[in-house]
Amino acid sequence: MDKSIVILILAVIMFITPGVVSADDLAGKRICIDPGHGGYDPGATRDGLEEEDVNLDIALKLKELLTAEGAVPILTRETDINPAHKQRWETSQNNNCDIFIAIHCNSNDKTTPSGTEVYYYPKEGTSNGDAAKSLANQVYGEVTSHLDTAGNRIGPIRYAYGTRSYWVLGADQFTGITQTPAINIELAFISNSDDRQKLASPEYQQESATAILHGLQLYYGGTPQELQAPNKPTDLIQYKSDGITGILLGDTTTENIIIMTGGVSDPGGNSVQLEVEVKPVNTEFTGTSTFLSPLVASGSTASVTYTGLSDGVYKWRARAKNSNGATGFWQDAGGNAENDPDFKVSIAQASPVTLMVSPSSGRQGTIFTFNGNGYTPNGAIEFHVRKPDNTEFPAAILTASSSGVLSYSYQSTTASPVGNLYHLGY
Repeated sequence: MDKSIVILILAVIMFITPGVVSADDLAGKRICIDPGHGGYDPGATRDGLEEEDVNLDIALKLKELLTAEGAVPILTRETDINPAHKQRWETSQNNNCDIFIAIHCNSNDKTTPSGTEVYYYPKEGTSNGDAAKSLANQVYGEVTSHLDTAGNRIGPIRYAYGTRSYWVLGADQFTGITQTPAINIELAFISNSDDRQKLASPEYQQESATAILHGLQLYYGGTPQELQAPNKPTDLIQYKSDGITGILLGDTTTENIIIMTGGVSDPGGNSVQLEVEVKPVNTEFTGTSTFLSPLVASGSTASVTYTGLSDGVYKWRARAKNSNGATGFWQDAGGNAENDPDFKVSIAQASPVTLMVSPSSGRQGTIFTFNGNGYTPNGAIEFHVRKPDNTEFPAAILTASSSGVLSYSYQSTTASPVGNLYHLGY
C-alpha cells in the first residue's frame, strides 16, 4: 500500500475516534482540582486517618506538579473548608477550567473491598462525555499502575449518574453552570488496611499526585513525565527606576517604572528566570500578563523591569521558571496580607509655573530671558511658553539649577509685542 495512503487512513481514524484529544502538552491547560469534603465534613475516617486531609494533601502535591508543567491548576479549596458543590463548580467555571477532577478516598462497611475506582460524567456519546471517559481511563490506568491498587472492584471505571459521584460531577444540577468533562477519583479504600496504609503514607500521596499527572499527560496526548520545578524565589525586593533606591513595603513611588529583583535557583542546576505578576490591590492574580527576566545562572539574582504603571495601589508576586520551561510556586512580595499594598504609585503631576520675562516687551530680534523659581524637577524637562494670545513659543528642554531656578533665553523672530507673564507647562 502506498505510504501516503496509510498516513491518510491513520489521520482519519484519529479524527473520528471518540474521546481522542488533540496532541498537546499541559502548558496553559486550566484544570480544576476538587479535594473532596473538608471543614465540618471529614469524609470517611478510620484509625485516625481522615479522608479530607488525604484528599487535600494529594491535591496540593498535584498542584505543584501541574504548575511545574506550565498548567494552571485551580483548587476548589486549599484549606480545611467545605464549599458547597455548586460553589466548587462556580470556582471551575469562573476560572475557565477545561476539565474538573475530584479527589476522594473510598470506604465500605466491610474491610475487604479494595482498589481504585474512577467515575466520569457526562455519558459517552457526546464530546464532553467521550472526553470524560477517556480521561477516566487514562487516570485509572496510571493510578493503579503507580499504587498497585487494581484491587477487587468489578467495573472500576463507571458512568457517575445514579451514584453518589453524580452529586460531585454533575454540573447540570445547577442553574447557570456549564458542564465540562469531569471525573471523580476514588483512590483507594480507607476501610481496607492495605489501602489505608498507602493513603496515609506521604510517599504514596506523592505517587498518587504523580500518577494523576501522568494520566493527564496521556489524556492531552503527551508522554508521562514530571519536570523538576525550580525553587521559590528568595529576597524579593522592589526598586525605583535607578535600580538602586529601594521602595519599602507599602511605600510610594512617583515613577511609572518599578524594578523587581529576586534570588532564583534550580535543583537541577538549570538556568532560571524570574517571572513577575503585578496587579492592583483587590484584583485577583491570574498567572497571565506577566513579565520575565532574562535567564540567569542558578543561584543568581534576576531582575524584572515593569513599566507603564499608573497612579494606584499595587501588589505583586514572583516565581522562578527554568530553561526547561518548568515553573515553581508563586511567592508573594513582602509576605504581607493578600490585599495589603506592596507599593503605591503617585506620578508627579506638572503644574504651570509663572515665569517673569525680561524685557517685558520688544521688537524682532529682542532676546527675552524667562525666569521661574521654586521648582525642583527630577532631571531635564520639556517646557512650553505661551504668549497672551495662547499661542506657544517653540518647545525647549530646560534643566533647573540646584536651587530650583528655571531660566531660558529666547530671541523673538517677529515684531509682535510680548507681555510680561508667561507660563511653563511640563
